[in-house]
Amino acid sequence: SLMAVAALVAVAGCTGEPEPEPSVSVDVDDAPIRMQRVLEYDFNGATPMAEGARILDTGRYNLEGVLRLSGQVPMGLEPVPGPTEGTTAIQFPTPCGSKVEGECPKAVIEVPDSPLLNPGAAPFGWGANVLLTKTETSTGSNIMQKGFAVGGQSQWKLQVDNTAGYPSFLVVGTKPAEKFKALSDTSV
Repeated sequence: SLMAVAALVAVAGCTGEPEPEPSVSVDVDDAPIRMQRVLEYDFNGATPMAEGARILDTGRYNLEGVLRLSGQVPMGLEPVPGPTEGTTAIQFPTPCGSKVEGECPKAVIEVPDSPLLNPGAAPFGWGANVLLTKTETSTGSNIMQKGFAVGGQSQWKLQVDNTAGYPSFLVVGTKPAEKFKALSDTSV
């Protein structure tokens, strides 16, 4: 079932913050880029979480999340054993297929806006550890998202759509032509 273990965003070149120590080094066009983990959640020690539960950021910037639930989520989210020994994950609701607004259970970990999550023109990466089955994906299975792709706003997101389980990454700029999508050829 869909479980989130940890999420991170690595952003290089943010302004207004001291130069972070690198946690990831990647090569882009043969030039190494040093990136810093900005956001990371660890659910070890979590208890059943209801609407409004605080999700602690175990990274260095303390971008605490808040659990938002809608639809029919009976008892909140349950902590479950993670995919590797000694880790804990949280169980998100399964897709329900109803087209009636508010009928399907939904859960989101909402993070306050921060300049650390706005890469601007700097190189950046994002990702999440998830475990899911074919029956737990649907069109629009967002794993993480920042912003909206409408009304001249910008957005970046990671999603795993449909039963094939191929992740895709989307970046939308503020101008209509600035829309970039990368599709994986490996199913998760």
